[in-house]
Amino acid sequence: MGVGGADFAAYNILGKVLGGLGGSARHGSMSSYMALMHCLCWRYRRDAKQLRERIYPFLKEVLEFYVNLLKKGDDAAITCGRRTRSSWR
Repeated sequence: MGVGGADFAAYNILGKVLGGLGGSARHGSMSSYMALMHCLCWRYRRDAKQLRERIYPFLKEVLEFYVNLLKKGDDAAITCGRRTRSSWR
């Protein structure tokens, strides 16, 4: 994508990309789903060492990716990637 941070695409059994911000998936990226799974792991285990060494650094990279995609337009509207305000309706 040309920005920093962690981004992951989903692949089918044939190796074809299913989503990602360049694809047609509504969720945008598997990064957000993987971040959610890390948060749920923390909620279940409450392991401070795992949070410090694995979960927090991973979430930081995922958030960096999304923050780097944000763009402020001339009308002060903030968009993510190639989407425009009209495409959200």
